[in-house]
Amino acid sequence: MSPNETILHPKEATVTKAEIVRFEERIEELERLLVVERSKLERLRAAVASHKLLPRELLGKIFHYAVEGTPLEYPPSDFSVATHWTIRRTCSRWRDVAESDPFLWDDVQFDASRWSGPPKHLAQRFEFWRCQINHPSRPLSLSISGKGKPDITDFFRSQVVRQLSQRVKHLRLGQDFLDFLWPVYFPALERVEVPVDCNWPRTPRYPDFSGMPNLHMLSLKVSGTITVSPHIESTVHQLTHLSILPPKFPSHGAIELRTVLAILKMCGSLITCELDIATPYSPIAPHTIALLHLLSLRLTQPNHGTSRNPNTLLNFLVAPSLVELDVESYGSEAIQLSEVRCFIQNSGSSLCSFRMKYPWRRSHDPTGIDQLLALVPSVHKFDCPNTFVCDITVNKIADGLLLPYITELAIYGLSMDSARILIGLMETRWANHLSGSGTHLLRSLKVTLDEAAVNRDVAHELWRRAKACNALFQVRVWSK
Repeated sequence: MSPNETILHPKEATVTKAEIVRFEERIEELERLLVVERSKLERLRAAVASHKLLPRELLGKIFHYAVEGTPLEYPPSDFSVATHWTIRRTCSRWRDVAESDPFLWDDVQFDASRWSGPPKHLAQRFEFWRCQINHPSRPLSLSISGKGKPDITDFFRSQVVRQLSQRVKHLRLGQDFLDFLWPVYFPALERVEVPVDCNWPRTPRYPDFSGMPNLHMLSLKVSGTITVSPHIESTVHQLTHLSILPPKFPSHGAIELRTVLAILKMCGSLITCELDIATPYSPIAPHTIALLHLLSLRLTQPNHGTSRNPNTLLNFLVAPSLVELDVESYGSEAIQLSEVRCFIQNSGSSLCSFRMKYPWRRSHDPTGIDQLLALVPSVHKFDCPNTFVCDITVNKIADGLLLPYITELAIYGLSMDSARILIGLMETRWANHLSGSGTHLLRSLKVTLDEAAVNRDVAHELWRRAKACNALFQVRVWSK
């Protein structure tokens, strides 16, 4: 080192150190600015597309709510708008989350009429869907409908039903696929929905349920009328939910009364029951069937009987645990209030919901309706839009002598003065609720009035008063 360098070195070192300190401070400042700008960018991204920043777990949960209760249509049609496919087509991240979640793919609906092509092509289609639900522990919900060619039907029998039978928990089949139920064994199956065609001249096709040891829910959509018991003896004792209804209303009855009684005698575990019963044409030996666990009964019966044979299912049942009763009769001979009262009285049940409907006539039995209301003091929902209620009964409801816990009321025959009394009851309960001294609000009042009794100005005033109580008030006009 030269003498000059020896003299200058300490000065240059001091300057260099100062430069280094300045650079380090600058670097720290830039790092702080970088953090601020990154945070700002994240906020801007969140404002523009917040869904892209959601965690996978939360995004998957949102997808669950979006598709809940909606079966996956597979293969999708050209115009399919099913939520599953919409989610999958949105972006690559959504597609990745959706395809990795078997929940979105385990309720599938196959339409055989849209499947075509050689077996190899069909197998590739099926394999794509099966890869999505390749979780041995997850149960499946499977629906097969439509009309397919014989080779398509064979494909579904061999490749779909047989391979997935161990995991299927809910099965829905079309008329052309009923033979899929036998001899396949469905150890996990709990719910079945199938059609039954009883129309002449075709021989009725009754499904065979012998390979379903855990079947609890059975739904039959009946074309025609079942006159003999279907092949359900092996599983009927464990059923908790039974539905035998026509594909559409009105009908002539989906099943005969004597056949229903033969089935219900073996259904000691029923919890819910929906039946559309045909008119019985021959006398039936009287006997009582006790359904100790039945909570909900929906009964539809056209032309329930004549003076020659006035029988209805309610005459033969006792249901002490019943909380929901729905009775509808749409023929010229409707089920009578007296029969309903006897059923409720014999059962000793504490109903919470009661509905009775006659679409083509009105029931005028003020004394009978009073007696019925006295039998159901625990009812919260009372829906009898075709049953006449007199002013005296309305006053008893307003005084709390009848229906003290009512929250939804639909009746027929009120005058505008009676409707005003019930709106007053609604306001009283609302005021008690606001003060903390009442809990049972009258949230809905629907009345059917004869055309001559309607005053539109009064009706509008009552509607405004009901709205102030956060409740619903509707008036339906009956024109004779």
